[in-house]
Amino acid sequence: MPGLTEIFGMEASWHRCEECGLPFQVPTYLYDHACWHKKSIYCPYGHENKVILRTDQTLDGKEQTIVFLKKEGNELARRLSAAKGQITKLKKRVK
Repeated sequence: MPGLTEIFGMEASWHRCEECGLPFQVPTYLYDHACWHKKSIYCPYGHENKVILRTDQTLDGKEQTIVFLKKEGNELARRLSAAKGQITKLKKRVK
């Protein structure tokens, strides 16, 4: 999925909405402004996200992308495991 860096050539960081879980990018200058002034950022659906400076958000773009993709992979693995459990449950119910 291309991001702001690839499309517009601007530095950006990935974030995940605390309410809906949607991954989205925020330009670095906007995120830095929110940190400095203790403001919130908003996901594309308008949910407020408090700005918390974490160590993974201070990494450069490539490392940050790796961290984001690892988190995304872990979430997908959990969802897959839950789906397999539901399939097993339904198979037992059918028998």
